Amino acid sequence: MRNKSEGQKFAVEADGSLQDFYTSYDRYASTPSAKQAYDELYSKLSPEEKSFMTA
Repeated sequence: MRNKSEGQKFAVEADGSLQDFYTSYDRYASTPSAKQAYDELYSKLSPEEKSFMTA
């Protein structure tokens, strides 16, 4: 974050109206439907398979 340490302001920080969907979008965040699908899959695993997931 070299620019921030140098005190430079980004346009979005200076003018809040420039914020859009991608300002707060986290493509790595889990959605509720993805978490539910994972939980369903995990519940069907054998104890041995679960041990591989937590290792």
